[in-house]
Amino acid sequence: MLANKHIPILTFLLFSLSITSCKKRDQNPKWDADELVPLIKTSVNLYDLSNYDELNPDSSGALLLTFSNSLFKYSLDSLVSIPDTGLSERIDTLIFVSFAPGFSVDLAQNQETKLKIGNTELVEAIINSGSIDVSIESTFSEPTIVSYELSSATKNGSKLLISESIPAGSISGPSVVSASYNLSNYYLDLKGVNGNSYNTIVAQISAMVDPLGDTLVSQLNDYIEISYTFNNIQPKYARGYFGNDSYSNMGAEEFHFLSNFTGGDIDIESLNMNFEIKNGAGVDLQLASNDISMSNIETGSTSVLNSTALANSLNIDRAQETGVAAPPVIASSYSIGLDINNSNIDKLFEIIPNQINYGFDLQINPFGHISSHNDFIYKDFGIEVLLDMEIPMSVATNKFTLSDTIEFDIGEKTIDDRYLIIDGFIHLYADNWYPFTAATQLYLLDESYTIFDSILVENSIIEAGILDDNNIVVSPMRSKISGAINTSKIDALYNAEFIKTDFTLSTPDYPNYVTVYDYYKIDMTLVGDFNYVIDPNK
Repeated sequence: MLANKHIPILTFLLFSLSITSCKKRDQNPKWDADELVPLIKTSVNLYDLSNYDELNPDSSGALLLTFSNSLFKYSLDSLVSIPDTGLSERIDTLIFVSFAPGFSVDLAQNQETKLKIGNTELVEAIINSGSIDVSIESTFSEPTIVSYELSSATKNGSKLLISESIPAGSISGPSVVSASYNLSNYYLDLKGVNGNSYNTIVAQISAMVDPLGDTLVSQLNDYIEISYTFNNIQPKYARGYFGNDSYSNMGAEEFHFLSNFTGGDIDIESLNMNFEIKNGAGVDLQLASNDISMSNIETGSTSVLNSTALANSLNIDRAQETGVAAPPVIASSYSIGLDINNSNIDKLFEIIPNQINYGFDLQINPFGHISSHNDFIYKDFGIEVLLDMEIPMSVATNKFTLSDTIEFDIGEKTIDDRYLIIDGFIHLYADNWYPFTAATQLYLLDESYTIFDSILVENSIIEAGILDDNNIVVSPMRSKISGAINTSKIDALYNAEFIKTDFTLSTPDYPNYVTVYDYYKIDMTLVGDFNYVIDPNK
């Protein structure tokens, strides 16, 4: 929306008319007068009208429209996840036996348990966040101390040890103790006891009769059961084989850099679109595009991208580890450049799109398990598809409409009921630096942005700026456009909350192209040439 630079006119009138009225000698004077009153003064340029931030000049001052965005991203938790997993170990006593206070017994040594992680075969990981929740149930008649050492999990060289004191229980009323342990920054070795497995944790389980208790006499079918659950495990690093799953991603991104342009024809001389695939994961990739198009949401128009550059699946190399902490990987990159020579990309923009639609199919490890469990991925280093567009503002237009809305307030209708506008003209003075002629109209809008009247003569033209031999504007052209104001139009002016400007643009010698430079603008002044009646007796 353009800046509102109008001047409340009746404040202006009050000052000017008070000077004029001092010259009248009639005891009951009442006369007509005429004044020119500035209503709006503003400057319009493409920065305002594009409604878009990424419009910048190149070294010559020619405007470039750019768009850059990440279309989609697969991060570590998308490719590798350790689901919430509940496991249980139960040790039964099948004989009667006595244990003195302080006596310790190994209930399980090198107990291997396989985690269920789908098609992923992890050999190691570092935990970013998550916990292991443990519940220990005992029927022994004396207090015991149960220790569960997760040999597979280490932190600062120490293994994860869970040790809980369990009160005395019975077969009919087991004693239960629960606890939760934070696994953040623990290293998980998931290769099992012999170092040749995957998804495997190793644990040691022991029990000690409380040294301060009495002799424990185990009963037939006494037991200790340890249940543990891995909750919300989020790795910061993982290694193994991540399978060869396929992922489909479809989406849409909106952009509104030409949202004020409607109707007519526009032809863009050139543009560049670049898709970049960044692979920060230690897996081979294969990417195929199945749908790229652009749409104008308001009109319902859609144009589909056709390009030989996207006709076949693309193979993207895996990332490389650096061996240092920052950065731990160097991503591989693959770029696909599209222009008017290898695609119909210019046709996509001629529908004045405000949305790009995309669909990609992604397969990891398309050549199978060839890494010997050396696929890897780090937190904050994933797989990303980015889109960059650059559109030089070199265009040809024919009856292409540009619209904008300006706040408007003409002020109070009268001051003390003495000064009343009766008729006149509205004059639009326009100094046009653009290489476009513009059929122009000003519409009056109410508070709900509904058009209820217009101001200028139909098909009024703002002439294009003066061009040199290179089609560059070297000086502006001034145009004056007027519209008559009668009583009903005056009422409409007072009721207007906004003025909508419509410019129907055409470039000279269409379909020849002209370049838009950053200094191009239209300086506009809207002036009221009003007749009013003055009655100082009121």
